[in-house]
Amino acid sequence: MLRGRPTKEPPAAQDARRRARRRRPPVRGHRRRPRRRPPRDAATAAARALASARAGGPAALVPIALEHLAHTELVLGDHARAHSHASAGLRAAHRAGQPNQATHHRALLAFTSALLGEEESCHDHAARAAREAAARGLVFAETLATWALAMLDLAGRRPETAADRLRPLLVGSGPRGHFAAREFAVPSLVEAAVLAGDTHGVHAPLRRFERWAAATGDPDRRAQALRCRALLHADDSGADALFREAIDLHERAGQGFEQGRTRLLHGEALRRRRSPGAARDQLRAALVLFELCGARQWATRARDELRAVGDSPPRAVNLAGRRRRTVDTDRLTPQQLRIARAVASGNTNREVAVSLRLSPRTVDHHLRNVFATLGVRSRVELTLLLSNGGSDRDDTPTASGVGVGVAVGRHPTGREAAGQASVTALATAHRRRLPPGQQPVFGRPRNPATTTSGEAPPRPTSETSAPRRRSLPSHPGGQAEEAGA
Repeated sequence: MLRGRPTKEPPAAQDARRRARRRRPPVRGHRRRPRRRPPRDAATAAARALASARAGGPAALVPIALEHLAHTELVLGDHARAHSHASAGLRAAHRAGQPNQATHHRALLAFTSALLGEEESCHDHAARAAREAAARGLVFAETLATWALAMLDLAGRRPETAADRLRPLLVGSGPRGHFAAREFAVPSLVEAAVLAGDTHGVHAPLRRFERWAAATGDPDRRAQALRCRALLHADDSGADALFREAIDLHERAGQGFEQGRTRLLHGEALRRRRSPGAARDQLRAALVLFELCGARQWATRARDELRAVGDSPPRAVNLAGRRRRTVDTDRLTPQQLRIARAVASGNTNREVAVSLRLSPRTVDHHLRNVFATLGVRSRVELTLLLSNGGSDRDDTPTASGVGVGVAVGRHPTGREAAGQASVTALATAHRRRLPPGQQPVFGRPRNPATTTSGEAPPRPTSETSAPRRRSLPSHPGGQAEEAGA
């Protein structure tokens, strides 16, 4: 066969060929689609790879695992955690003697600094990363550093400078940027070009980006493509439909930062068309999403737009966890407080019921009372409220817009509420500190704790222990009797 003479195919090869050609019948009522792993699964795999490399793998794998983890967290909108892992990766790369990997981490630090609004740090890391990448031929790091500076210019209302930085990467017969990183920057180029009033050369990269987004099926990329089309037709009545479709896809993807950018641009377009009421709703939602992921400059831009439509934006409060505020949880009963903390950690009603040995209906009843007492409308707001002032378990700063399908002014549906709670970064930040498979324990454990020797402690006698009684359901006055509380 290698010499060009045809030979008879072996029976085993013929049988394998027949099995490969045989198609399984499709499931009735469903389309067969290739299995795609969402970004959260990629982040989980990267975290496991990092844990394995730190536990028993070679030290040279730690910077690589940290880079993959930081990239997935950037996609998820967890900018502060991505910045932390990129900093750790830079130190690990220096210890392992990997200058190329250190350059990649420095470019990541430039990008996360741009998203977090740290201008001096962004310029410093971007300059060093570009210089080192040019010397070593690291095109990806050089492209990422340039994109980071353009994102900083966009947040600071310098679209002309941002467009000048991105055009050489994407426009022309021979773009010089990295073939993968430059495609991610197409929506930023379109936004900068539209805001600068010069859209020449952006249509070809946008068509290429649309084909790529359609081929991958990623709802977040498709939403960004729709946002670009809406920007190019912002003066038409059909732009609102494109913006709304993009927002729906963003909520399905669970990427809060990109959804905030879409809502901000939609609000700006509505303000220019003299629709202040509709613009105000979009701008308020964008402000919440930017504060969730710690994008301070983008939040400032949303506040400026709110003032332009005659609204008084709320004071600057970093919802990412850097400033804590007091939450009056004394109005909650002990049972309500336990359920609220369990829900804020990302558990569903059924999981909370199993953990506290209650019925799901009882958990739902208490949770409704918690919402009414604290004045919140969704599980995301409850998570933010307790993480910023009502919880004493975790004081580390967490920043994310993950899964924040916040539609300001309406209650989320059951599917949205469950999805928001399960993918909120505040919950994942808590779970990552636990061993795999272990769930956080809320309230007082039912079974007696074991001692260090493995034996259960002696059971208290009737003279020293009070009888245990079940907590009574709360009456309309909002108070409940709790035994032993």
